[in-house]
Amino acid sequence: MEYAAVSAELTASDDLPGLGASQGRLDRWSVREGANWLVTQVEAAIRVARIADGPDTVFAWQRSWPAPDPEEEHAYCSPVPGGGLAVSGRHRITVCDADGGVRWVYEHAAWSERNMGYGACTPDPSGSHLLATIAATVEPGRTYPGDLCVALDLATGKPLAETVLPSSSAMYEFQQSLAPQAEVFLTVGQGQDDAHSFLVALQKGMLHVTGVGIPDEPFTGNSIAADDFLKMAIAGDYLARYRPGSQAPVTAEAEAVLPDGLVFAGLPGFLDHHRILAAAAEDPWGEESRHFILDARTLRPLAELRYPMPVDLPPLPLGDGTWLTVAKDQVSRWQTEK
Repeated sequence: MEYAAVSAELTASDDLPGLGASQGRLDRWSVREGANWLVTQVEAAIRVARIADGPDTVFAWQRSWPAPDPEEEHAYCSPVPGGGLAVSGRHRITVCDADGGVRWVYEHAAWSERNMGYGACTPDPSGSHLLATIAATVEPGRTYPGDLCVALDLATGKPLAETVLPSSSAMYEFQQSLAPQAEVFLTVGQGQDDAHSFLVALQKGMLHVTGVGIPDEPFTGNSIAADDFLKMAIAGDYLARYRPGSQAPVTAEAEAVLPDGLVFAGLPGFLDHHRILAAAAEDPWGEESRHFILDARTLRPLAELRYPMPVDLPPLPLGDGTWLTVAKDQVSRWQTEK
């Protein structure tokens, strides 16, 4: 299959300690407060880096916090407004201020060590509440069919609302849109081959969790327009774009649009409003990938990227016409050659 070749131009590079070791963590990359972030954990320290707005710099700033529970392997970290940090651990959620002090701690039932389940957290788009997934408390006369999603006051940690999820002992990941919207994205993983996707919103003191798309089709990459998002089959067989008011998603089958033997991989996302950047590999978790620019309207490939140096890992599109690639702890920022 023939594609036009487009050259990638390096605009900036910088280091983020621990990023290579954080490969595969669900909190490694996130969208919060209309910006892209990278998160790493090195021994007893958590480091958060906000991606700069312009192409000539990688990071606007980096900041470190001591890990609330250094022994925890699966703690999930999220930036919060004001330069703080929220950490969802096995049996507590901790919110820290920018100066490193602990603002509050919310204790909850511990995730079972026998299962792979663990929680996640994010501020809601208002910046006033923290949404989190936690293991259900089992009490006499009160049983739950699944884990819980809770809303906590971000200033005090006071519980405000909760709802039962249709998933149990699962792995969770929150993302926001780069565009302001009332809902956040929640991807649920149960085992290696099962996934669900939900839109979560706190409205009038009630938590609303709505399933979108079909099972085994998690959210992927970034979203730069309200309610306009990408989902990808777990096996990478297809990529789908969901649009407001559409009866059905726009779908690109890997076997129809990619070279033979390749499937979609990594976190395909919006390069800008008109283009999507997607990796393709022999399997969706492959580290050796080729990078393609797709038409955002049709999902048909427009070009394949050519780099001036070897680049194998899937890219992270930033929504502003640039993207990141990672090599161990080095982060490079790119744009298409002008």
